[in-house]
Amino acid sequence: MSRTISYSMFAEDIIASKYLRDGEQQFYVDVGCCFPVVASNTYGFYEAGWRGICLDANPDVIEPFRQARPRDTVICTGVGGAAGTLTFHRFGNPVYNTFDPDRAARLKRRKPHVPVLDPVDVIIRPLTEILIDASCPERFDFLNIDVEGLESEVISSLDFERFRPRLIACETIVKNVREALALPVVGQIEALGYKLVGMTGHDSFFIDAQR
Repeated sequence: MSRTISYSMFAEDIIASKYLRDGEQQFYVDVGCCFPVVASNTYGFYEAGWRGICLDANPDVIEPFRQARPRDTVICTGVGGAAGTLTFHRFGNPVYNTFDPDRAARLKRRKPHVPVLDPVDVIIRPLTEILIDASCPERFDFLNIDVEGLESEVISSLDFERFRPRLIACETIVKNVREALALPVVGQIEALGYKLVGMTGHDSFFIDAQR
């Protein structure tokens, strides 16, 4: 993929493409995929012929996603460290949906104009288990994580000895590198053998230092 048009919120797909020009598997895993085209970090790769596994806990986005991206495996599920169920807090704009009750409460205070929908209980599964069932390649190119505050749980649920992405984009929402380095999830990813190589303010990028 090499393009100058971005579908992402802050050109994350263009940044990712710089590190993935020679995609080995041309395969991505998108956790918290939400929209199939607009604001997607993976649609540019799909448009270039790639395919992948796309996960979202919101049942309302699954069928439109499947229709827009038929090559992808699209699964309605939450992702966490242990199998079970969690309450999924939903809003009129699904980009704000979250499993984090504190984050949901803050959003209601800060953005009272955003409609609040009824919460639903959603099945949670470890990412390793999901990727095994979906026949994911063990060495794939791109892992994108945007789960509104539970990124650390997603990382913890993946066995990096079995499945190892070359590049990770993780939602961090910070103003500068100093703030990014202070986040626990950044240290968690670096401890797995990844190097922080870029950020947009919304997402941070990590390249596998072992390749």
